[in-house]
Amino acid sequence: LHRYMRNDLNNLQIRCQYWQHGCREKVPLETLHQHESACPSEPMRCPACRADTSRGEMARHLQICTLRTSAVVPAADVARLLEDMRSELEAARQDFMTKLAEQKLEMDLRLDAQRRHLVQREHCLQEQLEEMRRLYARLSEDIKKLIQQENSRTELQMAQEKADFSKCCTRLPARRQVQKLQKVQIYERQL
Repeated sequence: LHRYMRNDLNNLQIRCQYWQHGCREKVPLETLHQHESACPSEPMRCPACRADTSRGEMARHLQICTLRTSAVVPAADVARLLEDMRSELEAARQDFMTKLAEQKLEMDLRLDAQRRHLVQREHCLQEQLEEMRRLYARLSEDIKKLIQQENSRTELQMAQEKADFSKCCTRLPARRQVQKLQKVQIYERQL
């Protein structure tokens, strides 16, 4: 597993398997086994009188148990007691493994959903990036065309202004001659 998935699994808060028996602990997955092996709510059976009690109450029960002082426990009872304890332990282990498998499956489904979401998001971002690149290319072309148009317009304006200036310059001496002529005519009239 990836480190972050392992961290998520280890930080997952899981109810104790003895929840139905009164334990209200929620512990991280990595410490669940330690807690359940010492949980005070774990159901136990008195080895003497076979009364049902919990791990936390066993010491008190043994103090008041009427059969605890019996000298000899028949071998058949011990064997039956051991077999009962083994079957209870196996049932608890199976229950734990089932819950663990369910939680693992749930985490796997969540991680798969997150992966799919990230892949979709990445695909969407790549499409947006490609669209931005196309837009940038179009804008660059438009800017180049505008610059070329501006340059050619400026050249045309400069050529037009030069032609206008030239016309003005060529007319200027003609005007001066006309003005001189007018002055001469005025002078002649005065004489």
